Amino acid sequence: MEFSYPLKIAKQLLNWETLKTEATQQAQVVWEKRLSFADFKLKFPSLHDKIDEELLVDKERPVKQIESA
Repeated sequence: MEFSYPLKIAKQLLNWETLKTEATQQAQVVWEKRLSFADFKLKFPSLHDKIDEELLVDKERPVKQIESA
């Protein structure tokens, strides 16, 4: 019983680190796709569209505000 809480914390920490690793890998894939997209746009400038620029920038995440009671 006395080891169950540290074990639970260790499992949650491992899960958190796994999620961070997966997020980093996904961000790398997104970066590579954006890079190839930018290269494509440079190769064919006549296909330029203003909406495409939004695909090259990460959107800001909304900040969660803590409500004080």
